[in-house]
Amino acid sequence: MEILMVTPYCFPEGSGLEAYVHDVADYLVGRGHGIIQVCASKGGTKMNSLGRMAVISFRPHLMVSNTPIRVGLVKEMLAICKKQSPDVIFAHTPVPFFADCAATVSRKTKIPLVLCYHAGTLYKRNVILDTLSFLYAHSLEKKTLHTAKKIIVYNHFLKENTLRAHKEKIVVVGPVVDSSFFSPQEELPGRSVLFAGQLSKAASWKGLSHLLAAIREIPRAHLRIAGDGDLMSHYQEEASRLGIAHRVQFLGSLSREEMPSFYRSGTLLVYTPTTQNDASPFVILESLACGTPVLTIDKGGISSLIRPGIDSVLIDHHGELQAAIRDTLQDRDLMARLRKGALETGYSLGEETGSREVEEVLLNVAHG
Repeated sequence: MEILMVTPYCFPEGSGLEAYVHDVADYLVGRGHGIIQVCASKGGTKMNSLGRMAVISFRPHLMVSNTPIRVGLVKEMLAICKKQSPDVIFAHTPVPFFADCAATVSRKTKIPLVLCYHAGTLYKRNVILDTLSFLYAHSLEKKTLHTAKKIIVYNHFLKENTLRAHKEKIVVVGPVVDSSFFSPQEELPGRSVLFAGQLSKAASWKGLSHLLAAIREIPRAHLRIAGDGDLMSHYQEEASRLGIAHRVQFLGSLSREEMPSFYRSGTLLVYTPTTQNDASPFVILESLACGTPVLTIDKGGISSLIRPGIDSVLIDHHGELQAAIRDTLQDRDLMARLRKGALETGYSLGEETGSREVEEVLLNVAHG
C-alpha cells in the first residue's frame, strides 16, 4: 500500500501530533508500506528520503497562530499524486489548511481520504482565534470531515462529543506509544514535579501558569519544565515574581532522545490544561510508559487514558491543584501505589496495537 501522509509539520517539529505520526509511520514502513509525507517546515522547502519513506516539507507563506499556510499547496500535492499514485491519503487534523488541502486533492483525484483527528476542540479562549475557529469549523473543516471515508480518533470522547455528527465513520483506536523507547526503570525516581509542553501563546492553555502558582504554595516542591516557545521569558519572569525562580528549572526544548530520562527524573508529571483541546495528550502516555505517575484534570478525553488512584491523580478543576500536588507528594503510601501502577501501565503500553488498528483502517479504505 502506498500512502500519502499529510501533517501540519514533520517530527521533531510540531507537537504530540507529529510524534504520533512518527511512531505510526515507523510501524507502517516496517510492515512494507510506502509513505510520502507532505508537511510544513519552518526550515524551508526540501525533500528527504529514507528507504520506503520520503518527506516533502514546504516552507509556509503565512502563519496564523500555529497553522501553516502555503499558497499553491493543492497544485503541489496533485503533482505528487500524479507521480506517485498513492492508494490512500492519510491526513492529520484539526490544525487547519494542510488537511483541508488533502481533502480537496481527494475530491479531485478520487483517492480515498482517511482523517486522524487529534484535538478535543479548536477553541482556546481567545476571541480572535476562537472566531476564526468557529468560521473554519462551519466551512472548510465541515467539508473535510464529509470528504473523509473514515475518521480515526483515540478515545470515545471525540466520537460522542466533538465529532458526534460523524459517528458512523469514526474508528476508535488504541494509543500509540513507542514502549521500547519510552520505557520504565525500576530505580527510585527523582524528587521533582515535571511539566512538558510548548511554552507559546498558541499553547498557553496547557496550564503552566496554574502550576507555577501552585508550586509557590508548596515550599519543598521543585519544578522541572521541558519546552520552549515565545512565552518562555514570560514564564521565567512569572516564576521570579512568585519568588520561586530558585525552585523552577527551565530546561528548554529537549530532543526525543532526552525525553525518557526527563520523565524518569521526576516524582510526578503535572498536566492540567484549561480547555478541551487535548483529546489524547501524549505527554501523559509517555510519562506513564516511563513509569512516572501523572496528576491531571478531567478535560476532553484525558480521563480515558489513565486509571485514577492507580497510576494517576485526577482533579475536577484548577482550584484543587495546589492541594492535590501537596497531598500526593506528602503521602508516601499513595506515591508508592501510584508508582507501582504507573510501572504496570508502562509495561502494558505499546505502539503495535494502535498502529495495527490504523493499518487495518487504511487497508480497508484503500482496497474497499
